[in-house]
Amino acid sequence: MTNENEPMLTTLQRYEINVMGVSWYSPETWLELCSHPEAKIEKTYDDYLRTTERIIADMTAQGIRVVKQPINVSLMIKWCHKHGYEIDSKGRTVFGNALQCANADGIDIMSMPIKDNTRTIN
Repeated sequence: MTNENEPMLTTLQRYEINVMGVSWYSPETWLELCSHPEAKIEKTYDDYLRTTERIIADMTAQGIRVVKQPINVSLMIKWCHKHGYEIDSKGRTVFGNALQCANADGIDIMSMPIKDNTRTIN
């Protein structure tokens, strides 16, 4: 966990990033996600929102365009289980990354092959 006064995402500073996707949950999809014990969610929706908005502000301040990617929880669960991931933070991160790529390329995420080079930020 990072200190709230520390800049977010310092681990990404060595990479040149122009655009970053952020998984975006509505209050309803957050509740749906929280209903799955496998997801291991310990934050409230307000905590999630505060953290995500801080990440977006930090990235925007660094000149990175942030794309909010709405998450379909049932699709994410299906995809994670198909590819051997739990619905924990790593599985959700890999799914979000794959979803951004699939959407950008116009590919169906369920049939898209993946190469997992995802880095998570806690």
